[in-house]
Amino acid sequence: MNRMILSKKTRFSLTCVWRLRNNRLINNKAKLSSIHTWPVNRVRREFIDFFHLQHNHTVMPFNSTVPANDPSILFVNSGMVQFKPLILGASANSSKYATIQRAVNSQRCIRIGGKHNDLSQVGLDTYHHTCFEMLGNWSFGDYSKQECCEMSLQLLLEVFNINPDRLYFTYFNGDQHTGMKADEATKYVWRQLSIPDCRILPSGYKDNFWEMGSSGPCGFCTEIHYDIIGNRDASMLVNSDDPSVIELWNLVFMEFNRLSDGSLVDLPMHHIDTGMGLERLLLVLQGATSSYDTDLFKPVIDATQQDCVIRPYRGGVGNEDSDGVDTSYRIVADHLRFLINVIADGEYPGPRGRGHVITKVIKRLLYAAHKLQLSTEKLCNLVDISAATMGESYPKLSHPTMLQTVKHIIIEEMTLFSKSIEKSKDIFFKTALINSDVKIYSGKSAFALHRLYGCPLEVTQLFASQLGLTVDEDGFENELQKQRQQTFMHKDKGQNDSYFGISNRQMQTLKDRNIQISDNSFRYLYSIDDDCLHIDECSCTIQAILNNNSIDVNKGSMQVMSLGMDYAIVCDKSPFYPIGGGQVSDIGTIVTQTGYFIVNHVREIGGYIFHYGFASWGELQVGEKAQCCIDTNHRLCTQNHTATHLLHAAISNYVGGKVEQHGSLIDQDKLRFDFSTTKRLSMKEITTNVEGIVNKWIIQSLPLEEYEVATEEALQSDEIVSSKNESYDDVSRLITINSPQLQSNSSECISAQLCCGTHVRNTSSLGAFLVTFDRQQGKHVQRITAVTGKLANDALNNAKHLESEISSLTGIVNSLVLTVGPVNKDDILNILQKVQQFEKTTFNVYCNFISKTRRLSFMVMLEGLKKTLKSKLSQYETSLYHDFKDTYLHKLVHKYTEIGSEDVVFLEVINIYPSMKHMTQVFRMVTAQFHLGQ
Repeated sequence: MNRMILSKKTRFSLTCVWRLRNNRLINNKAKLSSIHTWPVNRVRREFIDFFHLQHNHTVMPFNSTVPANDPSILFVNSGMVQFKPLILGASANSSKYATIQRAVNSQRCIRIGGKHNDLSQVGLDTYHHTCFEMLGNWSFGDYSKQECCEMSLQLLLEVFNINPDRLYFTYFNGDQHTGMKADEATKYVWRQLSIPDCRILPSGYKDNFWEMGSSGPCGFCTEIHYDIIGNRDASMLVNSDDPSVIELWNLVFMEFNRLSDGSLVDLPMHHIDTGMGLERLLLVLQGATSSYDTDLFKPVIDATQQDCVIRPYRGGVGNEDSDGVDTSYRIVADHLRFLINVIADGEYPGPRGRGHVITKVIKRLLYAAHKLQLSTEKLCNLVDISAATMGESYPKLSHPTMLQTVKHIIIEEMTLFSKSIEKSKDIFFKTALINSDVKIYSGKSAFALHRLYGCPLEVTQLFASQLGLTVDEDGFENELQKQRQQTFMHKDKGQNDSYFGISNRQMQTLKDRNIQISDNSFRYLYSIDDDCLHIDECSCTIQAILNNNSIDVNKGSMQVMSLGMDYAIVCDKSPFYPIGGGQVSDIGTIVTQTGYFIVNHVREIGGYIFHYGFASWGELQVGEKAQCCIDTNHRLCTQNHTATHLLHAAISNYVGGKVEQHGSLIDQDKLRFDFSTTKRLSMKEITTNVEGIVNKWIIQSLPLEEYEVATEEALQSDEIVSSKNESYDDVSRLITINSPQLQSNSSECISAQLCCGTHVRNTSSLGAFLVTFDRQQGKHVQRITAVTGKLANDALNNAKHLESEISSLTGIVNSLVLTVGPVNKDDILNILQKVQQFEKTTFNVYCNFISKTRRLSFMVMLEGLKKTLKSKLSQYETSLYHDFKDTYLHKLVHKYTEIGSEDVVFLEVINIYPSMKHMTQVFRMVTAQFHLGQ
């Protein structure tokens, strides 16, 4: 009832606004305003308040630009990414999304790489950006498309006072190829809202049918376009890539689900997803013709022009920017904003994945700065100005430590870049001018610049734009694929209609049949004593059995499992830990009276715990009682997870600053921790200082405690560590490790992290901690590998054994070196052979199970022993040579004279002087002396 009242009231209000335009009464409040009237922070706030206060939408906090638990994309590229589990039916009932029906948010997005890649266009025009902000409102099975359109029009006309004469509306007009009918319902809604027919425009599949991927949720959409110039009929310019008519808002109605075979089925619940780019809305409200003229970018461009020897910014594109200076201004303003956002979210330049994308953007930025003749100092000053434009809404973007990190990266990359860019540029222009009659720069040549000088394709495209050329991107990609075939093949799996192998239909079946979500509290019911882990068996009931695209939830039905086939089982409760938080999942068995199921992987999706595996014998039945048994040896990763928290805290303690985690892998054998700090730690610092701090905390027997905390408050705290790669519910589990100096009622601790993993109860259960390996992951990320408990002690014992053996060999070598008088050559060779044999056998076996530092140290010691023995052998042979000259040379010459046979004298030389090192020289000396005597 309330919705109908709102709908009528809203429609009446909008109709009045539209009709008043002819009497010019609307001009009193629809006059476009300046930057001072509509600053960015006010625009964002008005949008969110409109839906939150007037239309009861839940305000959702913005997410990181790095997606959590979503390997299908490198960066968050739209506002809907955080809602994907909800849309796909994979959101747990305990999740913060479970009860949401209406939502509003503002999300920072990045479109570089994958399906959405705007990088090559950024700077060349006035509206593409690498990093942008998406304003959106959402309905999850709540309001209709009519109410959505009403609210959208009300916001534009009544709140933002936009002139309706500049608005155009598109709808899906059908598709003959797929047989899809036109979206007449949306056309009717706009007519009901008094939009003239001349402004309701039909559009095709490309622009007005939205899809998440090749399969999955999809549906019609309607776009609202804005004519920047006005006072004309611009209907023919809509969706024609004309910069004077821009898409302002896209309203998506998710009504269908596309299956993997391409067919469409109705979604059981219809959703609405709208997205309006903040940058474009600012362009409209601030009366600008380019988003770079708004208060998001203008302060950076204005500061760039100061003290710049190059001409000022004129806003030209294409032929109006023949020297590429305006393009460079825009690239600097845009790319600095991108860098601040991604580095604040914990990502750094690197050779692969997100790191590789960031490296490309940095090189593109530095080339633009190079063209503007901006010094490193000037570019670093612009970082502060760019951050200030976003700091009010995103305070962490202006944090001094974060800004200093951005500047440090720019300085480091600028030093390296300046050495290669001039070479790349010189080669490009030489090769381009040689083939001046060709308007396409070959992909093979572009790839050569990329491979030999690290020049990204995007920078080569900037070179080409200065000469009016284009680059053969397909040719470049072919060359890149040839190189990848020698190392690895990158396969873009995209998005399908499944979530970790469980289809949308299967998830919906579980919910439709009211299958209760799995009780996961049993995963934390275990005890540890004498370094042994004890987990009780858990009795449960099988609720569903899944295989491929089928699902069985009917109680009493017997599922005959084919040997070797993969299945997934859902039980009402489970002690199994699912993969998450960097920790591998448990393995074990599910046993019934009729079957035996081997569990080799576990995932939690939408609150259901899926046990993946295969049946070794028998049959399993839905509704049957079962016993879940966990492999306790595999669960030893519990020790390594606690050690990872200690390692993180120890690094932070040693460097005295924030440590950004970039990932971890925790299994029963080892832990792996990727991190970045303001300075690179040497291996000596890691093994001497950091390792020492961790072992000190282990010896101190520090207790661990766990709490339930409000996630939103925890994420705002500087004292609590969270991971950018994890998504959290409204209430999260907090693991703390207390210091022995602190009282039990103290809130301070050594470590406090949001974590869903399993942990020991006391640090003493770790026994020992040993770093076995460290390496650099790109320029700014380090990786540490370590072991704990028995493996750490074994590694220490192995090191002691090797140290003892090498010490014994050292004693033998030293006694030989200190021998007074002549040394037997055979003794030297025997000891050398013994050292070499030890290196090939005992050392090579044990060296893989000790720390990297000790391994390198032992290798240096062995090389020293071999070098000493070889030096001793060389001294022996040199001494023998001189003795031969003084003692035997005259006798051999005399014998040569008597016999006159070289063969006999040669044998005599071998008997007297058995060393091969000087043999040729000795024999030549004998013959020379003989001939000299004659």
